[in-house]
Amino acid sequence: MFPSRAHRQTYQRPHEKQQLPSLHGGIPFVARLRIVESAKAIGLASTEFKNPAKTTSYGVGVIIDDALMRTKDIVLALGGSSTNDGGAGIAAALGVKFFDKNGETFIPTGGTLKNIEKIDVKNAQKFNLTCMCDVDNPLCGETGASYVFAPQKGADYMMVKDLDDGLKHYASVIKRDVGVDVENLKGGGAAGGIAAGMVAFFNAKLTSGIDVMLDGTGFDSLLKDAAFVVTGEGKLDNQTLDGKAISGLTRHAKKFGVPVIAICGQIAMGFDLEKSGLALATATSPENTPLLPSRNYKQELYDAAVKLFKNLLEKKS
Repeated sequence: MFPSRAHRQTYQRPHEKQQLPSLHGGIPFVARLRIVESAKAIGLASTEFKNPAKTTSYGVGVIIDDALMRTKDIVLALGGSSTNDGGAGIAAALGVKFFDKNGETFIPTGGTLKNIEKIDVKNAQKFNLTCMCDVDNPLCGETGASYVFAPQKGADYMMVKDLDDGLKHYASVIKRDVGVDVENLKGGGAAGGIAAGMVAFFNAKLTSGIDVMLDGTGFDSLLKDAAFVVTGEGKLDNQTLDGKAISGLTRHAKKFGVPVIAICGQIAMGFDLEKSGLALATATSPENTPLLPSRNYKQELYDAAVKLFKNLLEKKS
C-alpha cells in the first residue's frame, strides 16, 4: 500500500520504523516557481544517515505530489543526494507501482532494486518535468551512479558493486515493462540515478542546471564588464569537468575572455587546471585531510582568498 496525498504530512523511510516529517517548507516557493530541489529533501548535508543501500528518494516525490496540486510544470534540481535508488522512491510517491516476486508492492531502495519483478506505470501521474543535472554520467557501469558517487554517500567497494548490479536489474525491468532504455542514458546517473528514473516514468527532459541558472540570471550580460569571475567547489577533481557548475561558468566566461578563478575545499592530485578552463585555483585544505565545516576555518578561507587574488594580480602584471 502506498501513501496517498491524505497522508503526505508524514512518510516512512524504508530504513527506519518511525514516521518522519516530509520536507514541505519550500512548497509555497515550489508552487510559485515550479522548482523542487532534491538536495533539500534527501541531500547528504541534510542527514547523518549515510547508507545508499537504504536511503530513499520518496520524500522528493511527496514534495512534487504537493506541488502538482498547484501546477503541472515541475523543474527538479538534481545533485548532492544521499540516495542510489534510481528515483524509484519518487516514482512510488507519484503512482508507479513496484512488485516483488510474491506480487507484493514495495518502495525500492538502492539495496532492494534487485527485488523488483514487475513495474506498473498505468497510475503514474502525468505532468511536464524538467530535470536540471550537471553531470554526464550514465546510470550504470564504472562511470555510473554507483561507482562514481556512492562512495561519498557511505558505500564501500562491495556495496558499490551491489548497488550497480541493482541499477542494472532496475534498468532491464524498466526496458521490459516501460519500454524505455535508460542503462546508458547520458546524465542518467545524476542524483543516484534519479535522472534515469524520471526519464523512464515521466518522460522528463534532462538539461544542464548551470546553463538554466546562468541564462535565467542574465550571467552573460554581467560578463561584459567583468574583470574576472570567482567561484567555489567542495573538491576539484575529474567530476568537475563532467558538466558541473564550474564547467558551465568557464564555458560562458570564455566567450568574453574573462578568467575564472576558484576557491575550493580540496584539489585532487592530478587535477588538470588547464583542461578545466580555470585561470587559477586554490584550496583551503590539503588532499586527504578531513573537511571541517567552513565556519570552523574562517581564517583559512580568508587566507586562501588573499593568496588567490595576489596570484591573479601578479599574473596580470
